[in-house]
Amino acid sequence: MAVGLGLSVAECSLVLRNLLRGFGSGGVVPIALPVVAVYLLFGAAADLLVQAVAPARHRHRRLLRGGAAALTAYVLGVTSGQLLFSLTLVMAAACAWAALLLHRRGRFVALPLALAGMWRMGPASPEPRGAATGPAAEGPDIALVVLDTLRRDRCSTFGYPHETTPNLTALAERGVRFDAAWSTAPWSLPAHGSMFTGLMPEAHGAHNLHPSMPADRPLLVERLAAAGYQAAGFSANPFAGTGTGMARGYHWFEDHWRRFTLHEVLLGFRVRNGLFGVDRDKGGAAILEGVARWWAQRDPDRPAWLFVNFMEPHGPYQEVPLPWRSAFTEAPLTALERAGEAVHMAQIFNIPVDDVHQDLNDEVLDGCVLAADHYLGRVMEIVGPDTVVIALSDHGDMLGEKGYFGHNTGLWEPILRVPVVIAGPGIPEGQVVSDPISLVDIFPTVLGLAGVSAPQSDGVDLRPVMAGERSLAGRVVHAQHMRTVYTTSGWRSRHPFDDLEPHLAARTASITPLAKRILVEGGPDLGFDLVDDPDEEAPFDGALTGLR
Repeated sequence: MAVGLGLSVAECSLVLRNLLRGFGSGGVVPIALPVVAVYLLFGAAADLLVQAVAPARHRHRRLLRGGAAALTAYVLGVTSGQLLFSLTLVMAAACAWAALLLHRRGRFVALPLALAGMWRMGPASPEPRGAATGPAAEGPDIALVVLDTLRRDRCSTFGYPHETTPNLTALAERGVRFDAAWSTAPWSLPAHGSMFTGLMPEAHGAHNLHPSMPADRPLLVERLAAAGYQAAGFSANPFAGTGTGMARGYHWFEDHWRRFTLHEVLLGFRVRNGLFGVDRDKGGAAILEGVARWWAQRDPDRPAWLFVNFMEPHGPYQEVPLPWRSAFTEAPLTALERAGEAVHMAQIFNIPVDDVHQDLNDEVLDGCVLAADHYLGRVMEIVGPDTVVIALSDHGDMLGEKGYFGHNTGLWEPILRVPVVIAGPGIPEGQVVSDPISLVDIFPTVLGLAGVSAPQSDGVDLRPVMAGERSLAGRVVHAQHMRTVYTTSGWRSRHPFDDLEPHLAARTASITPLAKRILVEGGPDLGFDLVDDPDEEAPFDGALTGLR
């Protein structure tokens, strides 16, 4: 029992306190109870096993007790599909806690430390940050809906054979669909930073080397609020929330990532999920409630800026509500859990995925996209047809291409090519734009729609492009991946002696619909013909592309 309690205390103290720092309105108890229950069950089983094998030594041999803790970690890791995760992130501290709790005098040290670790971990609820003041702006209501990590080629709106995005398609039919849109970065923080500043990651400063938006960098919402917009944000992504400076300037902002992240990180939940395939989501339902509540209470005489980030297309893919998780497969929920965990561990540790898990995961991912599209549809219903809705993805994901899973692993097309659709008052209906655009264009376009003067940026106001008054046919768009340690932090436990420099190195990409050039710092200069080689399998000398 003490081993189980030690494991529980270790995770609660390390993960809950140091990483997540908040629990939403439900408080600590609903999160802690199932975790404690799982650990007590497995810890008690380990203790009983040791007693059965060596009853005379059980009370006196710390080695056996340490073995019980290690056995517990192994069983939990295998059951949850996260063996490496459990062994690398939790077990060293867990064994120390267990040893302290098992030692008579150690309990007087362990328990006060546990209480200290839990200090100020009570419920956290969003607070209003003041109402909009000054003259009301003249522009329309505008909603930016980010379907985080959504691959363009998994959207039926852009030709995918499964009906995954009916609401995005409906939005495109009454607005403009952009067929050649690219992100500026392979992960959320710098990509959102580009949307909110109109600048490339190196210029706005929020990226791998500086994981927050600099305080002196004016954001899109700050300019809108200064012009008389009332602004609210709801994010299920911690990189697009209060912790990274992206919520600066909002009158109301709600982070909805903590609870689902706890279910993703804590092994107690992972074990439960693996055994039963329970229903859960990534904050989408809570976001919808918050959006509906705020939209109903907003000032009707003042235009609104609404930012929403849904994480449903982001891994672990199986963490979406059951109706969507099984929408494209008849496989048992436990099989879907194992497939999703296999791919999620591949994202973290660069572990191979077998074909069975890969196939099931692809079916689950289609359900994730359908879930995100459902939430988009609900937001469209809430804000109504008189609101300009911008629906897009910040980046995509690798699904085994080139041996990669996840993102932040390079500047490949599955990561950078994103869906973008804009519709609402003043937007042409049923138009398709094939000219290249970038996420940096969101900043000047939104300011233009709002009637707010836009400063110089790396982006282009897309209003004349949508109206057919300007062509961007010869444009070259760019993406940047600053030097990183983030994506390879878990890889080192899997490949401790490998040279990871090719993955750590900074790189830039220059892209047109026809060709692409990727420059790797200290490495190769890669060119690709995106017409004849859309999968980027046949690189050639990047200088031959003529791109800079």
